[in-house]
Amino acid sequence: MPRPVQRIALEEHPSRRRILWIVLSLAVAAGAFFAFFQGLLRVDPGWQEIPSEGKYASLISLRYPLGQTGEATASEKKKLQRLFTLAVDQAGQALDSSEIIAEPGNLAWLNAHPNQTAEVSPALYRALEKAFSAGRAVFFGPLYEMNESLLASSTDADAEQMDPRRSPEAAEYVEALLPLLSSPEHIRLELLGENRLTLFVSEEYLRLGEEYGISRWIDFGWMRNAFAADLVAEALLEAGVSSGLISASMPDLSGKSGRSSGALFLRSLGENDGIRFSLTARQTADSAPAASAEFQESSEEGIPSGSTPSFSAVRTLSPGETAEAVCRKPAALISLNALQSGRLYADGEPRTPWISPASGLDAHGADALLAASPREGCAELLLRLLPLLTGEEKEPSGLPEESAVWLLENQTLFQFGSASLLEE
Repeated sequence: MPRPVQRIALEEHPSRRRILWIVLSLAVAAGAFFAFFQGLLRVDPGWQEIPSEGKYASLISLRYPLGQTGEATASEKKKLQRLFTLAVDQAGQALDSSEIIAEPGNLAWLNAHPNQTAEVSPALYRALEKAFSAGRAVFFGPLYEMNESLLASSTDADAEQMDPRRSPEAAEYVEALLPLLSSPEHIRLELLGENRLTLFVSEEYLRLGEEYGISRWIDFGWMRNAFAADLVAEALLEAGVSSGLISASMPDLSGKSGRSSGALFLRSLGENDGIRFSLTARQTADSAPAASAEFQESSEEGIPSGSTPSFSAVRTLSPGETAEAVCRKPAALISLNALQSGRLYADGEPRTPWISPASGLDAHGADALLAASPREGCAELLLRLLPLLTGEEKEPSGLPEESAVWLLENQTLFQFGSASLLEE
């Protein structure tokens, strides 16, 4: 027989003690969750990395000293993030040479519509205006494209196919293109104001372009992120941001993670605790560059006209000896290293990203270079220094007042310009 069911009488209403216990438990749980989420949302004052979002987020970084405006640091960071994301997105789209954006026209769109008068992005117009005023480097797009493939090659055999010094076909390509790239009769920009311009390309160059499959008639090449850093800095300054450090590097063409690109473009928007650079002479094979340049923060808390330069100092560095420089003022800064920016063949012969306008070939005018200017942006300063990189000049000409340049070549350190901007 089944056991009889035992009936137990239950309280129709819970006791006061039980209700108090439930309320207390809920209060403790709510307090714990509140403290947990407050911890997640809390933003400490001091130098912080401000993230951006979107396709171009990896191009540029921003560090900013939160807590100096009197605004809550969490809301200050969110506001900066919105401004920074918008500025990076606008700069990235404007200078993109691979994806066409028609409204407003970007660099890829302009290259796809030669010989048409059109309105382009204001950011692109300003960048082209700077580049065009400094020479014809922007017209060397096809050579930048070939050289990028050379530098990105995983093997020497692949690199040699794109190397005009080792491949007859590549040499023929440069020989055919160089006279056209160098001539305003075959390619030029007509800047018409109000963001309107015409990219003129001659019939002869168009035919040659069709034969070789050229699509990048103009391009900023390895210099693109210097222009991007300036565009972002200008947007933030216009929005009232007067502190922080914007940094961008040349893309690592090798695809090897963790490898330094050897090129760094920085804009310090205000006084800082010290941005420290080092240039080190190395003991290497005779055929290899004998220098390196490195940038680092100076502390955990702080991120930190044709006339003759005001001073010129020359000294020799022993193998392994390091020369250090610190910049504490608002300035545009550039650090370049030939060996890290390019590649070495197995026999020690180097190749660099810098293209000589005279030969159309890569050049190696300096092992490492460090420059700073409080009056120019990264792009303007870089364009001024191109003749040093390509070896056409041995010292900078027309260096703006208070600017400074350190040049390392064959273990010899040359210093030009203001001695106070880059402190030893």
